[in-house]
Amino acid sequence: MAEKGLSKGAAMEKTAVGVSFWIGGAGLVVLKGIAYAATGSILVRTSMFDSIGDVFSSAIMWVTQMQLNSTRDASSYPVGKHRFAPLGVLFFCAFMFSSMSSMGLEAFQQLIVRQEVEGAVAAEAASGAVRRLFEERPFLRLASGRSVDALVAQYGVAPGAAQAEEESGISSTKLLAICVVVKILLYFYCRAVQKIQTSEILKALAQDHFNDSVTIAAVMCTMFLVSKAEQSGVQWPYLSKVDPAVSFLMALWIVYGWIIQALEQVKVLSDCRAEEGPDIDSRRLERAAKAALQGSPLELRGLDVYHAGEGFRVRVDLRPTKDS
Repeated sequence: MAEKGLSKGAAMEKTAVGVSFWIGGAGLVVLKGIAYAATGSILVRTSMFDSIGDVFSSAIMWVTQMQLNSTRDASSYPVGKHRFAPLGVLFFCAFMFSSMSSMGLEAFQQLIVRQEVEGAVAAEAASGAVRRLFEERPFLRLASGRSVDALVAQYGVAPGAAQAEEESGISSTKLLAICVVVKILLYFYCRAVQKIQTSEILKALAQDHFNDSVTIAAVMCTMFLVSKAEQSGVQWPYLSKVDPAVSFLMALWIVYGWIIQALEQVKVLSDCRAEEGPDIDSRRLERAAKAALQGSPLELRGLDVYHAGEGFRVRVDLRPTKDS
């Protein structure tokens, strides 16, 4: 029964990794790519590259999980493969740190350059030039039979540009909403499987799905607020900087989360002493060791429990008894 339960948990873990790769990774890259093509938003691009990172990192976790469950080379690991999962998670963290750091640096660069601001000023100057033209050449305005404001609205911007931008923004928001729903479902699924099959791989995937849910929701909110501000006629010259600013903060938040996760994996890989908790009861272990040594020429001097990957090891310090 125990072996059957273990195989069932391992199969569920394999399914969670596969679903995270194909649906939570590759599928969302396609959706976000469509949204980025429609909007050209730096925020959406950052989120898209985050999902591309998910594809590669999920592949890393997939390979790690397959190697962990493989029994073909079990003889090469006499004490087990308890360190495989933390090593895979550590590679996962390193990859996500690298990809999101580059995205953060790019967003910061977009934040400090003046291209977007100058572009907004140039557009406003173009509209002003059109207005001056019709005001200084009244015969042009009289020939059209329309007001100056109407002519500026027609010739100052591309025909239908505002409507097309609004439609693409709505479509992109719907695609991103689908991404949020998928990531939330994957988060709860990985958490549910983790309760059955305790695994650092599932823990890392669940955290990744949670991070993605928050970041995609932040992208949607930012796009909505910026769009509403533009539709309301807000003329703040730095409105275009909101997109890269939120992208930069989002990248910092993701990087911080993976640094914390990486430090946890370093802790379990470096034979760090395990803290007392539900899984560790040093007093109970000491009582069991003393009971096993009853009648022997040795006695317990000390006992230490330390991390060994996903498991624990116990170092027992013995010394001869006084009567021996």
